Amino acid sequence: MSENIINKEQLFAAIEAIATQNLLTEAEAKEIFEDAVKKAFYTKYDPDAELEMIIDKDSDTFKLINHSKFVVEDEEYQEEYRALEIPLTEAKKINPEVEAGDSISEEVDFSLYSRAIALQIRQMLTQSVREKKKEAVYAKHQSLKGEMVDVT
Repeated sequence: MSENIINKEQLFAAIEAIATQNLLTEAEAKEIFEDAVKKAFYTKYDPDAELEMIIDKDSDTFKLINHSKFVVEDEEYQEEYRALEIPLTEAKKINPEVEAGDSISEEVDFSLYSRAIALQIRQMLTQSVREKKKEAVYAKHQSLKGEMVDVT
């Protein structure tokens, strides 16, 4: 993963800010962020990908791992499909036992994410935060159903 693409400190600060500004727990903010990043990957690259997001501030870890990257022969590899495929020589560096046609796990290179995808993630975050707020307001007032409330 390219460190200049995603600044981990800024990412962790952004998650904390989302949580604080929207009265969410940090776990809820992480979940919203994780869902947004995964949805963007599914939409742009592979709706059937097996993705794992690791966000751990204590160990300074931020990774998106694609567990369903397809291993292809080197001569069949096309750079435009790098989010979905890996050439056999590169795959063998990860697992010497792998063969063409297998699936392998590899960290997603965030340089693949274009500015448009970053904006899509941001929109998904905003929408998810709004939905969480609505759920909280609904849950808070659900118990008042059928009661008279003084609004003065």
